Amino acid sequence: MHFDATAVRELTVTRKQRLRFLHYAPAAKTVYLGGNFVPLHQKFIHMLKAKDGIWYAYVMLSAGHYHYSFYVETIEETSAELNTAASSQGASVLVGHSQEHA
Repeated sequence: MHFDATAVRELTVTRKQRLRFLHYAPAAKTVYLGGNFVPLHQKFIHMLKAKDGIWYAYVMLSAGHYHYSFYVETIEETSAELNTAASSQGASVLVGHSQEHA
């Protein structure tokens, strides 16, 4: 197994809301979301893969400033070309869904 980490990203949340983290990595075996919002005992959030190669996870965050990264597990192959293609960091998108809680 081999993990590639994306650059650390910053996020400021102004109110409690459910966020959808997306990461495009069609050749990845597994993708994890790590950040300062993940409980210490959990370390990472396992993301789910859609058919189009986009990995996703939903996280409820309170107002605050956060840092996060994606950790992409690639399949190690004997072909250097295949491993290079599989380990690309892909593109990431963060989508907010407001959800007010009283």
